[in-house]
Amino acid sequence: MNTHSDNPQATVAAVGMFDGVHLGHCSVLDRLSAEARSRSMQSLALTFSRHPLELVDANRAPHLITDTATRITLLHSGGIDRAETLDFTPELRALSGRAFLDMLHRRYGVRVLVMGYDNHIGSDRLDAAAAAVLTPCTGIEIVQVDERTIGGTGSLSSTSIRNALATGNVTRAACILGRYYTVEGTVTSGNRLGRTIGFPTANIDTPSDIIIAEGAYAVDVTIDGDCRRMRGMANIGRRPTLGKNGERRLEVNIFDFSADIYGRRLRVEFLQLLRGETQFASLDDLKQQLTADRQAATSVRRMTNFNLTD
Repeated sequence: MNTHSDNPQATVAAVGMFDGVHLGHCSVLDRLSAEARSRSMQSLALTFSRHPLELVDANRAPHLITDTATRITLLHSGGIDRAETLDFTPELRALSGRAFLDMLHRRYGVRVLVMGYDNHIGSDRLDAAAAAVLTPCTGIEIVQVDERTIGGTGSLSSTSIRNALATGNVTRAACILGRYYTVEGTVTSGNRLGRTIGFPTANIDTPSDIIIAEGAYAVDVTIDGDCRRMRGMANIGRRPTLGKNGERRLEVNIFDFSADIYGRRLRVEFLQLLRGETQFASLDDLKQQLTADRQAATSVRRMTNFNLTD
């Protein structure tokens, strides 16, 4: 765990995985900031360094929407004074709810804990109501935040984002995240086949298990050090037309762009699924489809307000 002073400043805190830092999390973070301001205390968000299921049952652990560094950045951008990681160790897992609250009080100076509607703490999985009963003993006031839903029907949860991405529904995922789903990676060398058919692609060095359905997508791309947002199309898949069956790859064709960007870091926002991955009979058929894909991707309009409707 992180080290802290023996006399930490009094804080209002929230603890959780915060995977994706989606709009449901933002409700908790907004309340966290408001409670901290009203008490003249610091706001603190603690995110686990790994998903608890990685320790409990690794086979059930989900692929994360955001890595730790991205979560910390997003938490800070939400107006939180401090965002730190908490190692989910066997020792932490064994703590009861009461012991967990005592640790927060001692180590982080927590005086108020903001809990989401489905938040539980400790090995005995105390909910907000049960944790509040312990306030006279722990010195930590409990504040509960009600559930937010999509159009009153769909859950604002990391699981619902993963489910949407798994089917390529990046629009629904964006409406839960409050922003477009984004993948970042470094441009690596490829086989340069794309440029021979008029569609040069940047091969992005990303994890092969990124949680998004295989297929072609309309995307917006930014390059590190350059604030311009450029339209393009991306393909995630195993390139069946080329007879490949290896790891999944992310390739991006940036429209009207020809600069050498090998070794540069790209940020890819997924705007809309154009089609699923397809095996074509020939490269001519692939080129014809890519031409249609480009036209479709060009016509996609960015959302400026993410409408929370099903």
